[in-house]
Amino acid sequence: NVDVSNTTCMGEVGIKAEILSMVKSLTTIVFDLRDKIESMSSKISGIERKVESVQMELTRRFRRLETKLDLLYEEYVFSSVMKFCRRQWMLNIFDDIDPYDRLYVSSVYREEFTQLHAKLNTLKAYWDALPIKHPSLCPKQVKFNI
Repeated sequence: NVDVSNTTCMGEVGIKAEILSMVKSLTTIVFDLRDKIESMSSKISGIERKVESVQMELTRRFRRLETKLDLLYEEYVFSSVMKFCRRQWMLNIFDDIDPYDRLYVSSVYREEFTQLHAKLNTLKAYWDALPIKHPSLCPKQVKFNI
């Protein structure tokens, strides 16, 4: 006769040992995966911080570029105005006259003058839209004897 109870007990012990070793290996795998996930999430948050800093830097540079463009536009308008003022002073225009009548009809500067006149008429709208306003460029301070 063969003793069956002893082999059954040994079989259960073997199965339990196998299950325990599988649980240990699965636990190790789960912990490894958790560590990898944590390291990846820290890498992702680091990348997000870098992206935010680059975005802020780009925004700052873009604003600086906008400011430079606004200043260049102001300089352009101011130089146009000053050029015309100098020419007007050189021509000794002191009287208020109709700009499209006797002085500029035959003048070589008539086209330029009409463009500048239109610019000055719309300067207030441009001035209101500018983010940085230099006091010397205020349209109220630009006076013409025309």
